[in-house]
Amino acid sequence: MSDDYELWFNEAFDKGEVGNYRGAIELYKKVVEAKPDYQAAWFNMGLMHSNLAEFDESIECYKKAIELDPTDGAAFDNLGYVYNKIGNYEESIRCHKEAIEKRLPNAANAWNNLGIAYHNVNDFKNAEDAYKKAIELDPDFNFPYRNIADVYIDNAEYELAEQYYKKALEIDAEYVSAWNGLGNAYWNQNNHEEAKKAYNKAIELDPTFKFAWKNMGDLLVEFGENDEAVEYYLKTLDLDTGYISALNGLGNAYYNLGDFENARKAYEKTLDIDPNYKFALRNLGDLLYDEGSYQQAIGYYDRALEVDPDDVVILNSLANCYYGLDEFSKAKEIYEKALEIEPDYKFAMANIGNLLYAQGNYTEAVDYFKKATEIDADYAFAINGLGNTYLELGEYKRASESYQRLLDNNPEDEDGLINMGVVHSRLGEYSKSIEFYSKLIDLKEAKGKTPPRLVIKNLALSYSSLGELNKAAESYQKIINLWPEDAEAHYDLEMCYKKLSEDKKAEAAFTKALQFDPETYESKIRNEGLSPEEILGRQLLKNFQTKK
Repeated sequence: MSDDYELWFNEAFDKGEVGNYRGAIELYKKVVEAKPDYQAAWFNMGLMHSNLAEFDESIECYKKAIELDPTDGAAFDNLGYVYNKIGNYEESIRCHKEAIEKRLPNAANAWNNLGIAYHNVNDFKNAEDAYKKAIELDPDFNFPYRNIADVYIDNAEYELAEQYYKKALEIDAEYVSAWNGLGNAYWNQNNHEEAKKAYNKAIELDPTFKFAWKNMGDLLVEFGENDEAVEYYLKTLDLDTGYISALNGLGNAYYNLGDFENARKAYEKTLDIDPNYKFALRNLGDLLYDEGSYQQAIGYYDRALEVDPDDVVILNSLANCYYGLDEFSKAKEIYEKALEIEPDYKFAMANIGNLLYAQGNYTEAVDYFKKATEIDADYAFAINGLGNTYLELGEYKRASESYQRLLDNNPEDEDGLINMGVVHSRLGEYSKSIEFYSKLIDLKEAKGKTPPRLVIKNLALSYSSLGELNKAAESYQKIINLWPEDAEAHYDLEMCYKKLSEDKKAEAAFTKALQFDPETYESKIRNEGLSPEEILGRQLLKNFQTKK
């Protein structure tokens, strides 16, 4: 009989070596049935169950192995590893410490595993110490180098992380997860080209390594390369259809491309897998908010806050919805809740300023906008809001200083250029206002984009104020060229031609204004002492004669 269980044991061991874990388990079971105190069989059976992710069975086998030999440090270490896999980190720490303190004082692997357990409970100092001890015991053991680098990533010590990832790669140049981690370290140091190289190296070494595909997608989204990001996310999902952060990222890429239908599908598929995934809940809320569906957006933000009540980003977005619904008291209450959680949260601070501005409470709005710019001196929304508030208070010098701050940070800042034009207009400095309005229009047209209608109109008004009526007429004509049915622009052009005594052109412009908005412009034309019917009749006759 003894020969039988030894044969079974050896055969089981061989099956395990070639990856036939199920076959090995069946033979180990025969071994322990024949010899229940065969400690090595219990140990190996625990390892086979672990390899098959059968963690409950694995735990029972390792416990039995420890019961038979309480000095087996490897059994404690492996049991700690399994506890770590199921998220029982306290038991994992206990087992690894037991292995180290009593059984395996010089085992680098046990120290590395202890570091992993500490890292999983966010005990970064003990994790760091454990990894360093592993490195001290075995300087050629590459895992703790990568793992300590991961700790430094979590602590935002990115240069240190980079150093340790590189050390891991010195030991093993094909260590895929170290290349991926190095990409993360480079990205967080804004070294984006090197990050791309590192992620792509990980993919080159292991095309099935989903994390590098997903990280490349995230990186590309951040830098506006959304078409390419979609391809990386789709490849990630080919490797793992249930990878929810990749699904969510895919939704973000589609959203940025203006493909809201596919964005919605990606977010909803994410929630099919995990109904409490707060990022997809938030993103669906954002999508609905941008569509103006504030009440529906509130539903998703509320669900996200059930998952994480202290997420200030979601609280801020929820408050924005109430602001959009003109429920200012409710919005302010939620913005203030976000600030209770994170007093330096600049977005909520500036949004309260914006809310107070909308209510005409300019003096208090100034205080909030100032606080937001104290948190972030370059925060454009708050700087612009501060300028707008000073503008309403008639403090043009301070308004101008605020807008100039925007332009110092970004000479092409649209709000800065528009509002500097407005300040100079209010001060009667029309030549300067023309300079700012013209610059913005030129910048837009150089990029193939349509200039804002309001800016073109303000340019026309500035020219009119200087008596340069022909240039004013050109600006109104530009509006008409872009928006042919803009009745107001036709009316403004008529007024301009009238001042230039170009009566036929004025009459034609009147006709267009009347044609596109009869309700508004009939009364205006009658106030001019003209008959709308007569004007339209003349124009119809002219058109008939032209066609004939």
